[in-house]
Amino acid sequence: MFKKLSLLTAGLLLSVSVFANEFLQGLIQKAENGDVQAQMELIGYCHNKQNYTNAFYWVEKLANQGNAKSQYMLGIIYDFGCGIIPQDNTKALEWYNKSANQGNAKAQNNLGAMYYNGYGVRQNYNIAKEWYGKSCENSGRIGCYNYKVLNEQGY
Repeated sequence: MFKKLSLLTAGLLLSVSVFANEFLQGLIQKAENGDVQAQMELIGYCHNKQNYTNAFYWVEKLANQGNAKSQYMLGIIYDFGCGIIPQDNTKALEWYNKSANQGNAKAQNNLGAMYYNGYGVRQNYNIAKEWYGKSCENSGRIGCYNYKVLNEQGY
C-alpha cells in the first residue's frame, strides 16, 4: 500500500513539475514577444525564486519599454543597491525621473526625497517640495505628508 501511494505521489509531483515547466516556458515565450503582463509575472516569479539576476533583466527590459512601474522599481534597485546591483544615485535619479514624469506618485515622492537629502543632486528643498506636491496630486499619501512638512517649514 505504501509503495503504491509513494509511486502515485511521485507520479503526481512529476506531472505537476512538467506542467509548471511548460507553463513557465510559455510565459517566457510571451514575455520575449513583448507581452507586458507576462514580463511582470516573470519579475514576480524570479523574485520569489530569489533569482535576482533574471528579475533584474525583466525589470530593466520593461523599464526600457517605458513602463512607469518598472522604471520606479529600477529606481529603487539603484537607490538602495540590491545584491547584484551596486547603489547608484545617478541612475536612481534617472529612473525615478522617467517614472515620475509619467505621473507615478511613488517615484515623484522618491525624487522629492533625493532632492530633500541631496542624494545624487544638489540638496534643494524647493524642488523637493515641488515633487512632493506632484506626488500628492497623484494621490501619494507620503508625498502629501512630506509636502505639508516642507510647507510648515516655510518652503
